[in-house]
Amino acid sequence: MAVPALAGPPKPPAGSCVGVDACTGNTGGLGTNACVGDRACFDNSGNINQNACNGLLFLDQFGVCEANTGTVGVGACQGEVACMESEGQLAKDSCIGFAACSENTRTVGLGACIGNSSCLGNDGRIAKHACQGRAACEANEGSVGESACVGTERVSETPGISPRTAATKISPAWVSKGT
Repeated sequence: MAVPALAGPPKPPAGSCVGVDACTGNTGGLGTNACVGDRACFDNSGNINQNACNGLLFLDQFGVCEANTGTVGVGACQGEVACMESEGQLAKDSCIGFAACSENTRTVGLGACIGNSSCLGNDGRIAKHACQGRAACEANEGSVGESACVGTERVSETPGISPRTAATKISPAWVSKGT
């Protein structure tokens, strides 16, 4: 009796898994043009939608969406090491910038966490269009409301407001709009 040939892993969609070790060890679903960059989606187990998890080619160490376990929305996680080791659900067009949403454990809303290190190490729920700017909501532990924390100042550095209460009380008018 003949032994049937094993099919092997499914072929990724068009334009996906481009770069050295891109998608190596991936067990999650992939959309078109997903996981582009060296080590992009390396050891990923989350579902990656189209045009998501795009980083750099010729990277030395870590890739975008590397060791990610959450679902990544359309066009989310753009930038070197963005969404690395993320566990949360990441909405469309969120987590844009170097290390954005890396080590995130909670849900990130539509268009949220835009800027280098934004939502890095986040443990709180982030609503849509919140956490805009370099290091916005980095190491955040509480929920952040819609369109809150917009600027370049980290929640934990806001004078007179603890990081936990700031996440629900800071509005864009109170946060520094510096460059």
